[in-house]
This record gives sequence, C-alpha cells and structure tokens, in this order.
Amino acid sequence: LQKIEADLHAGLWSSFFEEQAGTPFIWWHEFVHTMKRYHHYKGFSMFMQGIDPRGKDFVFKDFDVQEGVPVEMKTDESKDAEPAVSLKPDPENACYVAGNKDEIYGWVCNKKFMIEYPDAKAELKPIAGRFVLLDIPAAGGSYKLSFLATITGAELSASVVNAKSVPLQIPIPEFTIDVAFKMFRLPGADSVE
Repeated sequence: LQKIEADLHAGLWSSFFEEQAGTPFIWWHEFVHTMKRYHHYKGFSMFMQGIDPRGKDFVFKDFDVQEGVPVEMKTDESKDAEPAVSLKPDPENACYVAGNKDEIYGWVCNKKFMIEYPDAKAELKPIAGRFVLLDIPAAGGSYKLSFLATITGAELSASVVNAKSVPLQIPIPEFTIDVAFKMFRLPGADSVE
C-alpha cells in the first residue's frame, strides 16, 4: 500500500511541475475513500489555488537540492553567480520549479518517499540544512517566499528574499517527506541588471 500512496502523492504533485494539463485521478475506492487518503488531494488543491500558467511564459525546470550552509553569492561581470562555498548536490532529494519573473512555484521532495510513501512519520529523520539555487529568470528586487505543507496546505514559514542576482539562493526549511513553496515579486521591485 505504501507504493500506491507514493503513486497518489507523487502523481498529484509532479503533474504541475512536469507540464501536464492536469493531475492523474488515481482512484481506488478501498484505498482513497475507505482508508481516508483524501488529505493528499487537499494539500495539492490548496497549493494550486490561484495558479494559472497560461500565457505567462512559465519556465519548468528540475534542480538539485544542495547540502551545506548557504552564504552570500559572488557575481562576476557576466552576471554568472557562483556559491562562495563548495556545495554538494543531495542525491536523495529533488526540487521541481515552475514560474516566470513575477511568480515562482516549487516542490522539494525526498525521492525514495515518492517511490514508497512512509507509513509512520514519527520514525522519519528530519532533513535540514538544504537549499536550492534557482537559475530561472528573476525580475530582481524583493519576493515574498512562503513554504507550505503538502498535506494540509498550511503555511510553514514566510520571508522576503532579495533577488540581487541569479541564481536565487533559497533556504529550505526542515522537512521529512516533502515541502512546497511559492514566491511572488513584491510591488516596486527593481530588475536585476
């Protein structure tokens, strides 16, 4: 049953980030209804409220989740940014992103749990100290960044990110299975030059 639950959860969340027209409706009455798995639909539905990529030139990309401590970015004259510390990709986690210069959406997940969903959250080791470097087009200035729980849709944290250069350095809050985020450009934000 853990593999079916992983198919349900990953199918819902990956559909948007892999440019599908809609999410697959994985339905098995005994599993979804009798075993009460509706919470997967609720979190995704709440995340998707108000998101409409049509006609907005969205870019869809996959990113490595980075392990280490984020620091200020160095930017050379060609506008290519490099981390100021040596970073290593975290092969156990992935980040999927969709967006444009004004709105950016992301889903960070533990890859193994998208193959076999864990049956007891209490036994899971929290994943901390991770971040992602987003190199999708940014308008510069300030963005509101909110992280959301993928099951409940509840906001876990909110902050303002200053997009001085690309890539944007996004710290990921502690999570166990997965977490989602939304970034919106704040009014009056200046462009990256």
